Amino acid sequence: MAPFANPQPVRTDLPIAQKPRKAPATSYRAGERRRLLWGVTIVVSVGVVLLMLTSGAQGPTVGGGIQAPASHVRQGPIHGSLPGLLALSAQLHAGYSAKCGVKTNPQFAAYDPVNHYVYVSSLSNYVAVINDSITSGACHVKTNIALPAGAAPEGVAYAPIDGQIYVADNRLNQVYVINGTKVVGTITNTTCQLSVFNCAFTEPYAIAYDPDDGHLVVTNAGADNVTVIGPLSFQGADYSITTGGSVPDGVAYSPGGDAMVVTNWGSNDVSWFAAQYSQTNPVGTIPVGTEPVGVAADPFLAITGYCYVANYGSNNVTTIAPNGVLGFAPSIAVGQGPVSIVFDQANLRMYVTNHFTHDVSVIGGDPGSVLKTINLPSATYPFGAVYDEEHADVYVIGLGTSSVYVVS
Repeated sequence: MAPFANPQPVRTDLPIAQKPRKAPATSYRAGERRRLLWGVTIVVSVGVVLLMLTSGAQGPTVGGGIQAPASHVRQGPIHGSLPGLLALSAQLHAGYSAKCGVKTNPQFAAYDPVNHYVYVSSLSNYVAVINDSITSGACHVKTNIALPAGAAPEGVAYAPIDGQIYVADNRLNQVYVINGTKVVGTITNTTCQLSVFNCAFTEPYAIAYDPDDGHLVVTNAGADNVTVIGPLSFQGADYSITTGGSVPDGVAYSPGGDAMVVTNWGSNDVSWFAAQYSQTNPVGTIPVGTEPVGVAADPFLAITGYCYVANYGSNNVTTIAPNGVLGFAPSIAVGQGPVSIVFDQANLRMYVTNHFTHDVSVIGGDPGSVLKTINLPSATYPFGAVYDEEHADVYVIGLGTSSVYVVS
């Protein structure tokens, strides 16, 4: 299938806060995201629930009969009261195994494998810290970290080099450093370490960790560039790199850090940076679908593996080969409004959140196809997602219900 070249028209059958965004001449996109779902009416219907619980320690199977290790599956009895078990059975029927509430307008998430926390950004000035333990079909919020008044936290990333969490504030143009459950630092436009380079944050959106040298890269939706934050101490930003595209959103690295891919929402393409990208322009831009947002790199290929791009406006996922060209299966059809992509490393699958169909597409196999669709409650409007590598669970952010859902 040929990649989509032109933006789709804005849908008129949706509430104004839910309409897809046009590729803007100016970067109003981020401001519209901040207003997403204000005034959306959530209707909850109550039905009859059947108790359908199964047990067993055997690992799940993947297409082709490959069995995942039992060590990656939550073991043991389910504890809790009968109402809790009934609630769990309803969730399993709906497609998720656990749920917990967070602050309004949650966006993205990151997983800390050392503290076993899931961090969820919310546009209501908070970052939720969730324990990765689940009881009676519920995940548990340990605390909510308050950010400055007016903050709009979006992208979240974990940095293994120092064990801290980094959060991009789209409105106040800064990045927060979180250690455990506390903010321990703020990186602003005035903390540029290499002053000869422009390093200002302008509507920072996504953030990613470079496993090669320990840098963090932040996409600036309002400036068509990315800001590079220096390694180790992370006391400030180093410099910025132009993307060659318009309204950069997502960013991802190959597992070895030898390639970086940035999605450009406004120009319907991705910027491909090869090794030693520092302070250089991208090798080139690759046309993908309409309004690309999320991007993820295949964690199983050690150097420059395949990358996958979620195209919000054309309802598909684009495959990009290791040499920076469209892959064998250039696009995979998913639900409406795909936003984020994460890999399930235990089961060799990929999860895609679909904003307008309130579900998650599970992709697997070679060259890649949708194996199943996980339905979430009505008005969920799933957005971000993150993979819990210890339990092989995927945490899906429900923007419309201010909830986090655990699927696997």
